Amino acid sequence: MMQRARLHILIVEDETLLALNLATKIQKEGYDVIDYATTPQEAFDLIETHPHINLILMDIHLNDTIDGIALYHKLPTQAPVIYLTAYTDDKTVEAALATNPIGYLVKPIDDKELLILLKLAQKNLEENPLIHHIQLNEEFHFDLRHNFLYSYDKKISLYGKKLNLLKILIDAKGNYVPLSVLEEMLYQDAPSSPSSLRTLIYRLRSLLGSDLIETQRSQGVRLNLPKQLHTSLNPTLKEQKNKEFW
Repeated sequence: MMQRARLHILIVEDETLLALNLATKIQKEGYDVIDYATTPQEAFDLIETHPHINLILMDIHLNDTIDGIALYHKLPTQAPVIYLTAYTDDKTVEAALATNPIGYLVKPIDDKELLILLKLAQKNLEENPLIHHIQLNEEFHFDLRHNFLYSYDKKISLYGKKLNLLKILIDAKGNYVPLSVLEEMLYQDAPSSPSSLRTLIYRLRSLLGSDLIETQRSQGVRLNLPKQLHTSLNPTLKEQKNKEFW
């Protein structure tokens, strides 16, 4: 059975009690609230440390030098937004609509309207998943924008050829990558021995686990990704093992 995409929510609200109350309501409905931010800097920090956030609930009138609409423009994320505000004047509404939000909740927030927008966000996520984040398995996810690997919410140090190998396997989307292709792509600038590639694969497999990285002598190496990330390779490229195919 295909695993259902899950919302990971950040609340940006300058009133702590309101943020906590909202988080409690959302969690009772079974959704994952990553955290809440009461300042723009906290919002930036949380987006940085939790790149899998895929929905933001944003108060428009923050008690700061920047409003929620401008803050949303600046945040380094593609996550959609639901705005929260006590104001419904035309200027505010038009500015909010320009960011193509999931919706707009007027305070005091109606629980039924909140739930409807969360369901809409869930449907939107399932139909249009964010492409900058890939869930490799239950434990590991990879941030394509920053080339960061995470074990749950802990950033893992990965660089050099080990990072490049993982990116190649992710690009292959669950298909086997022949060893000859890996050698050509990873060791373009310097000659390598077969043992160098085997050692590199072994180290990445030790980090991610044998369940995630599969090796077959006759076929190569692949990531055992969730089925929804698999795509078929072009057959002609599959035959041309010494050429790039992504």
